[in-house]
Amino acid sequence: MAVTTNAFVIKFTQKKFKINQDIIGYYNNFVVMLLFLFTALISGDINTIPNINAPYWFYLLILLGGLAQGLIYVFYYRNLRVYEVWKVKLFLLFIPIVSSIIGLFAFGETFSWMKISGIIVILTGSIGILLRGKINHKRIQTAVLINSSVLSTEDNNESNNDKYDPPADDLEGK
Repeated sequence: MAVTTNAFVIKFTQKKFKINQDIIGYYNNFVVMLLFLFTALISGDINTIPNINAPYWFYLLILLGGLAQGLIYVFYYRNLRVYEVWKVKLFLLFIPIVSSIIGLFAFGETFSWMKISGIIVILTGSIGILLRGKINHKRIQTAVLINSSVLSTEDNNESNNDKYDPPADDLEGK
């Protein structure tokens, strides 16, 4: 809920203040980073970082993951400017599925029943969102067509009433 509200706030900010989406993305991600750092400090989890004994490629993967996360949000903010919020959020739903597939092939992870059921829930929800969006889009298009035809009929009636046809005897006198 908070993430969706955030998306609407970002879209509103982009439209109202005409702020570059990259700047919004930078500050939004910076605030999130500060919140994670604050949480890690309070919980004491930050003290475990020096104790990690991992090969160099592990740190490269972490760096690559951070870069990928940054790119996701660059596209996220740019797409919020162009598309409706529900369409943009729909693509974000697929991040756990893609991560699971990458984990399967790159790290040899297995698909547990919990992971499979989560993927099914995400796919089912996504299909529901798509169908609802298409239905709402058709309703909106129908309403716009009806309103535009009513308005054009009213405009034609008004324009026909606004025409001045001088009487024939006025034309003969001039």
